[in-house]
Amino acid sequence: MTITLLASIVFMPQIVNGQTAGGITASTNKSEYQPGDKVIITGKVQKIEEEQPVTILIRNPIHNVYDVGQVDLQNDIFVHDFVIGNNSKPGDYTIQIKYADQSVELHFTVTSGLVQIIPVGTSSIKVIGNEIGLIKYKKASISIQDFSIIIGLDSSGAKSSSVEQEFEIPKEVIDASGSSLIVQVDDNILKCTEKETSTSRILDCLIPAGSQQLKFIGTSVIPEFGPMSIIILMVSVSIIVVLSKRIKLREHFYK
Repeated sequence: MTITLLASIVFMPQIVNGQTAGGITASTNKSEYQPGDKVIITGKVQKIEEEQPVTILIRNPIHNVYDVGQVDLQNDIFVHDFVIGNNSKPGDYTIQIKYADQSVELHFTVTSGLVQIIPVGTSSIKVIGNEIGLIKYKKASISIQDFSIIIGLDSSGAKSSSVEQEFEIPKEVIDASGSSLIVQVDDNILKCTEKETSTSRILDCLIPAGSQQLKFIGTSVIPEFGPMSIIILMVSVSIIVVLSKRIKLREHFYK
Protein backbone atom coordinates (compact mmCIF):
# COMPACT_ATOMS: atom_id res chain seq x y z
CA MET A 1 0.00 0.00 0.00
CA THR A 2 2.82 2.40 0.97
CA ILE A 3 4.81 1.64 -2.18
CA THR A 4 1.73 2.12 -4.37
CA LEU A 5 0.88 5.42 -2.70
CA LEU A 6 4.41 6.74 -2.97
CA ALA A 7 4.60 5.72 -6.62
CA SER A 8 1.30 7.42 -7.41
CA ILE A 9 2.57 10.65 -5.87
CA VAL A 10 6.01 10.57 -7.48
CA PHE A 11 4.57 9.88 -10.93
CA MET A 12 1.29 11.83 -10.58
CA PRO A 13 0.88 14.00 -13.72
CA GLN A 14 0.19 17.71 -13.62
CA ILE A 15 0.77 18.42 -9.92
CA VAL A 16 1.05 22.10 -10.69
CA ASN A 17 -0.62 24.10 -7.91
CA GLY A 18 1.67 23.80 -4.88
CA GLN A 19 2.52 25.54 -1.63
CA THR A 20 4.95 25.02 1.24
CA ALA A 21 4.26 26.59 4.64
CA GLY A 22 4.02 25.71 8.33
CA GLY A 23 5.79 22.37 7.94
CA ILE A 24 3.56 21.00 5.16
CA THR A 25 4.19 20.84 1.42
CA ALA A 26 0.96 20.30 -0.57
CA SER A 27 -0.22 20.43 -4.17
CA THR A 28 -3.35 20.01 -6.29
CA ASN A 29 -3.31 18.32 -9.69
CA LYS A 30 -4.60 21.50 -11.38
CA SER A 31 -5.18 25.13 -10.53
CA GLU A 32 -8.50 25.39 -12.42
CA TYR A 33 -11.42 22.95 -12.53
CA GLN A 34 -14.84 22.52 -14.09
CA PRO A 35 -17.86 20.68 -12.66
CA GLY A 36 -17.24 16.94 -12.93
CA ASP A 37 -13.44 17.28 -12.55
CA LYS A 38 -11.61 15.45 -9.76
CA VAL A 39 -9.45 17.48 -7.37
CA ILE A 40 -6.45 15.48 -6.12
CA ILE A 41 -4.57 16.92 -3.14
CA THR A 42 -1.19 15.41 -2.28
CA GLY A 43 1.16 16.48 0.44
CA LYS A 44 4.04 15.77 2.77
CA VAL A 45 4.60 16.71 6.43
CA GLN A 46 7.98 17.55 7.94
CA LYS A 47 7.34 16.27 11.47
CA ILE A 48 5.32 13.09 12.11
CA GLU A 49 3.07 12.86 15.18
CA GLU A 50 1.91 9.35 16.06
CA GLU A 51 -1.78 8.53 15.44
CA GLN A 52 -2.55 12.03 14.15
CA PRO A 53 -4.66 12.32 10.95
CA VAL A 54 -4.34 15.11 8.41
CA THR A 55 -7.42 17.34 8.40
CA ILE A 56 -8.43 18.96 5.10
CA LEU A 57 -11.13 21.64 4.89
CA ILE A 58 -12.31 23.14 1.59
CA ARG A 59 -14.39 26.34 1.48
CA ASN A 60 -16.25 27.70 -1.56
CA PRO A 61 -16.13 31.34 -2.81
CA ILE A 62 -18.71 32.47 -0.21
CA HIS A 63 -16.67 30.73 2.54
CA ASN A 64 -19.14 27.93 3.19
CA VAL A 65 -17.66 24.49 3.93
CA TYR A 66 -17.56 22.57 0.64
CA ASP A 67 -15.69 19.36 1.57
CA VAL A 68 -14.02 17.92 4.67
CA GLY A 69 -11.57 15.05 4.84
CA GLN A 70 -9.41 13.28 7.40
CA VAL A 71 -6.67 11.07 6.00
CA ASP A 72 -3.93 9.01 7.62
CA LEU A 73 -0.29 9.40 6.71
CA GLN A 74 1.58 6.76 4.74
CA ASN A 75 5.10 7.41 6.04
CA ASP A 76 4.99 11.22 5.74
CA ILE A 77 2.69 11.38 2.68
CA PHE A 78 -1.08 12.06 2.44
CA VAL A 79 -3.58 12.07 -0.44
CA HIS A 80 -7.19 13.31 -0.58
CA ASP A 81 -9.51 13.68 -3.55
CA PHE A 82 -13.07 14.80 -4.32
CA VAL A 83 -15.15 15.67 -7.38
CA ILE A 84 -16.43 19.17 -8.21
CA GLY A 85 -20.25 18.97 -8.19
CA ASN A 86 -22.44 20.19 -11.04
CA ASN A 87 -23.99 22.95 -8.94
CA SER A 88 -20.68 24.28 -7.56
CA LYS A 89 -20.29 28.04 -7.47
CA PRO A 90 -17.63 29.45 -9.80
CA GLY A 91 -14.77 31.36 -8.20
CA ASP A 92 -11.88 30.93 -5.76
CA TYR A 93 -11.84 27.91 -3.41
CA THR A 94 -9.64 27.63 -0.33
CA ILE A 95 -8.00 24.43 0.95
CA GLN A 96 -6.92 24.51 4.59
CA ILE A 97 -4.65 21.62 5.59
CA LYS A 98 -3.69 20.96 9.20
CA TYR A 99 -1.59 18.26 10.86
CA ALA A 100 -0.81 18.63 14.60
CA ASP A 101 0.77 22.11 14.80
CA GLN A 102 1.64 22.19 11.07
CA SER A 103 -0.59 23.84 8.45
CA VAL A 104 -0.74 25.17 4.91
CA GLU A 105 -3.34 26.87 2.69
CA LEU A 106 -3.97 26.32 -1.04
CA HIS A 107 -6.31 27.89 -3.57
CA PHE A 108 -7.93 26.71 -6.80
CA THR A 109 -10.52 28.10 -9.18
CA VAL A 110 -13.78 26.60 -10.43
CA THR A 111 -14.95 27.92 -13.79
CA SER A 112 -18.62 28.00 -14.69
CA GLY A 113 -19.52 24.82 -16.52
CA LEU A 114 -22.91 24.31 -18.13
CA VAL A 115 -24.81 21.03 -18.09
CA GLN A 116 -27.27 19.78 -20.69
CA ILE A 117 -29.43 16.67 -20.33
CA ILE A 118 -30.29 14.60 -23.41
CA PRO A 119 -33.21 12.20 -22.72
CA VAL A 120 -32.68 8.67 -24.06
CA GLY A 121 -35.59 6.30 -23.48
CA THR A 122 -36.15 6.08 -19.73
CA SER A 123 -32.68 7.46 -18.95
CA SER A 124 -30.46 10.34 -20.17
CA ILE A 125 -26.99 11.43 -21.28
CA LYS A 126 -25.37 14.37 -19.45
CA VAL A 127 -23.15 16.79 -21.37
CA ILE A 128 -20.75 19.18 -19.61
CA GLY A 129 -18.67 21.95 -21.14
CA ASN A 130 -17.86 25.65 -20.94
CA GLU A 131 -19.00 26.23 -24.51
CA ILE A 132 -21.95 23.90 -24.42
CA GLY A 133 -24.28 26.67 -25.58
CA LEU A 134 -22.47 26.66 -28.92
CA ILE A 135 -23.80 23.17 -29.65
CA LYS A 136 -27.51 22.40 -29.75
CA TYR A 137 -28.34 18.75 -29.13
CA LYS A 138 -31.47 17.40 -30.76
CA LYS A 139 -33.61 14.40 -29.85
CA ALA A 140 -31.75 11.11 -29.47
CA SER A 141 -32.81 8.03 -31.42
CA ILE A 142 -31.97 4.39 -30.66
CA SER A 143 -30.89 1.74 -33.14
CA ILE A 144 -31.15 -1.77 -31.71
CA GLN A 145 -29.83 -3.23 -34.99
CA ASP A 146 -26.33 -1.77 -34.60
CA PHE A 147 -26.48 -1.02 -30.85
CA SER A 148 -26.15 2.74 -31.26
CA ILE A 149 -27.46 6.07 -30.00
CA ILE A 150 -27.81 8.79 -32.67
CA ILE A 151 -28.10 12.48 -31.73
CA GLY A 152 -28.61 15.36 -34.14
CA LEU A 153 -26.29 18.37 -33.75
CA ASP A 154 -26.31 22.03 -34.60
CA SER A 155 -22.78 23.36 -34.04
CA SER A 156 -23.02 26.22 -36.52
CA GLY A 157 -22.60 28.71 -33.67
CA ALA A 158 -19.14 27.45 -32.68
CA LYS A 159 -16.54 30.22 -32.69
CA SER A 160 -13.58 27.83 -32.86
CA SER A 161 -12.73 24.85 -35.07
CA SER A 162 -13.87 22.41 -32.36
CA VAL A 163 -15.73 22.45 -29.04
CA GLU A 164 -14.65 20.33 -26.07
CA GLN A 165 -17.52 18.37 -24.53
CA GLU A 166 -17.75 15.76 -21.77
CA PHE A 167 -20.43 13.07 -22.13
CA GLU A 168 -21.51 11.08 -19.08
CA ILE A 169 -23.34 8.05 -20.47
CA PRO A 170 -25.04 5.54 -18.14
CA LYS A 171 -24.25 1.92 -18.98
CA GLU A 172 -27.97 1.22 -18.94
CA VAL A 173 -28.25 3.51 -21.98
CA ILE A 174 -25.38 2.01 -23.99
CA ASP A 175 -22.37 -0.12 -23.10
CA ALA A 176 -19.47 -1.88 -24.81
CA SER A 177 -18.53 -5.22 -23.32
CA GLY A 178 -14.77 -5.47 -22.89
CA SER A 179 -13.98 -2.42 -25.03
CA SER A 180 -14.57 1.31 -25.45
CA LEU A 181 -17.55 2.97 -27.05
CA ILE A 182 -17.09 4.00 -30.69
CA VAL A 183 -17.88 7.66 -31.32
CA GLN A 184 -18.72 8.92 -34.81
CA VAL A 185 -19.36 12.46 -35.99
CA ASP A 186 -20.93 12.64 -39.46
CA ASP A 187 -19.79 9.02 -40.06
CA ASN A 188 -16.17 9.84 -39.15
CA ILE A 189 -14.69 8.09 -36.11
CA LEU A 190 -13.81 10.57 -33.39
CA LYS A 191 -10.93 9.98 -30.96
CA CYS A 192 -12.15 10.61 -27.41
CA THR A 193 -10.60 9.90 -24.02
CA GLU A 194 -12.75 7.57 -21.94
CA LYS A 195 -13.08 6.90 -18.21
CA GLU A 196 -15.26 4.14 -16.81
CA THR A 197 -17.11 3.81 -13.51
CA SER A 198 -19.30 0.97 -12.30
CA THR A 199 -22.42 2.69 -13.66
CA SER A 200 -21.32 4.96 -16.51
CA ARG A 201 -18.77 5.85 -19.17
CA ILE A 202 -17.35 9.38 -19.32
CA LEU A 203 -16.04 10.55 -22.70
CA ASP A 204 -14.12 13.77 -23.40
CA CYS A 205 -14.47 14.67 -27.08
CA LEU A 206 -13.66 17.56 -29.41
CA ILE A 207 -16.72 18.13 -31.62
CA PRO A 208 -15.77 19.78 -34.93
CA ALA A 209 -17.64 22.95 -35.87
CA GLY A 210 -20.36 22.35 -38.43
CA SER A 211 -21.04 18.76 -37.33
CA GLN A 212 -24.59 17.53 -37.85
CA GLN A 213 -24.76 14.07 -36.26
CA LEU A 214 -23.21 12.35 -33.24
CA LYS A 215 -23.32 8.57 -32.88
CA PHE A 216 -22.28 6.31 -30.00
CA ILE A 217 -21.84 2.61 -30.88
CA GLY A 218 -21.53 -0.19 -28.34
CA THR A 219 -22.45 -3.83 -27.87
CA SER A 220 -25.71 -3.29 -25.94
CA VAL A 221 -28.28 -0.50 -25.99
CA ILE A 222 -31.38 0.51 -24.03
CA PRO A 223 -34.66 -0.75 -25.59
CA GLU A 224 -36.22 2.11 -27.55
CA PHE A 225 -39.67 1.75 -26.03
CA GLY A 226 -38.70 0.96 -22.46
CA PRO A 227 -39.28 -2.11 -20.28
CA MET A 228 -43.04 -1.61 -19.95
CA SER A 229 -43.49 -1.74 -23.71
CA ILE A 230 -41.51 -4.97 -23.86
CA ILE A 231 -43.81 -6.51 -21.23
CA ILE A 232 -46.86 -5.38 -23.19
CA LEU A 233 -45.37 -6.85 -26.37
CA MET A 234 -44.69 -10.18 -24.66
CA VAL A 235 -48.24 -10.32 -23.28
CA SER A 236 -49.63 -9.49 -26.72
CA VAL A 237 -47.61 -12.27 -28.33
CA SER A 238 -48.81 -14.74 -25.69
CA ILE A 239 -52.46 -13.77 -26.34
CA ILE A 240 -51.97 -14.20 -30.08
CA VAL A 241 -50.46 -17.67 -29.55
CA VAL A 242 -53.39 -18.73 -27.31
CA LEU A 243 -56.00 -17.41 -29.74
CA SER A 244 -54.27 -19.16 -32.64
CA LYS A 245 -54.42 -22.48 -30.81
CA ARG A 246 -58.15 -22.03 -30.05
CA ILE A 247 -58.92 -21.18 -33.67
CA LYS A 248 -57.06 -24.28 -34.86
CA LEU A 249 -58.93 -26.39 -32.29
CA ARG A 250 -62.32 -25.07 -33.48
CA GLU A 251 -61.37 -25.71 -37.08
CA HIS A 252 -60.56 -29.31 -36.14
CA PHE A 253 -64.02 -29.92 -34.60
CA TYR A 254 -65.94 -28.32 -37.44
CA LYS A 255 -64.23 -30.26 -40.19
